[in-house]
Amino acid sequence: MEGRERFTEPRPSTWTLVTKVNEKHRQLDESDYETYKTPSSASALFVCQNVDNPSEEALMRIYMQLPYKGSEMDRPEERAEQASETLDSIAQSEFDALQRLTEKRCESTPTLLGYKKDKQDEDGFVPGGYIFYLLMIRLPGIRLGHNIEMDALFWTLPDTTRDDIREAFKVAHTNLIDAGIYPMFTALKRPLWDEESKKMYYSFSRSSF
Repeated sequence: MEGRERFTEPRPSTWTLVTKVNEKHRQLDESDYETYKTPSSASALFVCQNVDNPSEEALMRIYMQLPYKGSEMDRPEERAEQASETLDSIAQSEFDALQRLTEKRCESTPTLLGYKKDKQDEDGFVPGGYIFYLLMIRLPGIRLGHNIEMDALFWTLPDTTRDDIREAFKVAHTNLIDAGIYPMFTALKRPLWDEESKKMYYSFSRSSF
C-alpha cells in the first residue's frame, strides 16, 4: 500500500500507510439528509509508520464525506452542493474524546499524535467535502470481547490473569471518568489487554462528556 500523510498539528510528522485494518461507512438517504442536514461519511483505519523513524508505528483513521444515497452518479457540481466543512457526529465525537483524553494524559486510551482536515478535489465523492485525519498511538495487547466475562478467550486464561484483567478494567474505567469522559455503551471498543504491563486500554468512536 502506498500513501503518505503529513501532519503539522500538534507537531510536524510524516507517516506512510502500511495496512488497512477496517473500513466502515454511514450513508443517509435523501430524505434523512434533507431533514437533518448532516453529512454521510466513510472511515478507514490504517496501521502506519513514521517516515523519520520506521520502527515507530501508529494508527491513522481517515474520515471522508460521502454523498447521500442515490446521488453517487450525479454530476460533480451537483454533488459539490452537499459539501460540508462540519464533520459528521461520529468523527467529531472521536476527535473531541481523543483531545480531552490526551490533554488529561489518560493512560488507558490512545494518545492523539496528529490531526488535520483537507478538502476533496473535483474528482472526489463530494467535491469540496471534508477529509479528516486522526493519528494516534498504536496500543499493545490482545482484543477481548465487549462483555469481558462472556468472552471465550477470557475463560481460557489462568485464574490469576482473569483477576488481573478485572482489576485493570476498574482502573481503566476510573481513568476515563477522571478525564471527564463518560463513554456510552456503544462507544466502547473491544478492550485491549496487555499482559506485560497488566493494563487494559480502550479506543472510542463516540463519547459523551
